[in-house]
Amino acid sequence: MATAAKTNGVRDAADDGADEIISKAEFARRMKRSGGWATQVTGKDGKFAEALTPDGKVNWSVAQVLDGVRADATKSPAPSSGAGVVQDPAVQQALASDQAFKDARARKMEADADASEAKRREQLGDLVSAKVIGPKLFGDLRDLRERILKVPDDVAEQVASMTDVREVRTVVMDALRDALGGYAEDLAARYSGDDHA
Repeated sequence: MATAAKTNGVRDAADDGADEIISKAEFARRMKRSGGWATQVTGKDGKFAEALTPDGKVNWSVAQVLDGVRADATKSPAPSSGAGVVQDPAVQQALASDQAFKDARARKMEADADASEAKRREQLGDLVSAKVIGPKLFGDLRDLRERILKVPDDVAEQVASMTDVREVRTVVMDALRDALGGYAEDLAARYSGDDHA
């Protein structure tokens, strides 16, 4: 379907049939974005609003011009006599200077998506906030350290008179196993039914 020409130079004579009309989903795929992004940028004040056709599809040729990307020669025929190419130097300059803004917008959208994903995973219980778990972990590790450091005091008198190294090793290992086993039982009791908080 031919598209009406616009006076601002973005759409030149489109009656040559070279315009490729695609869905928003296909537009998002080609731009390597999500479908929601396509709806946003083709909206009333979006960067690609001029590429939107009356039936809600995207004119790929116009979108490429707006994005500053040249049409792939294998996907559409080369325009004759400059049709479909921005000729106005002011428009070309505006499109070129828009790259920094596009990059910043893309970084912001990616950061927002990452934040949303992290929040969703936290709500599902896949992630635990370091602010919540940090103090508990510190206390647990302090308790473990104290139990291990207490072992030499507990076994010192018992092993002082022993001459067989195997017997000393057995006594020390039993004391360590008791300390660590008690620690594991305490942790299990402390965190049973606890939802990471």
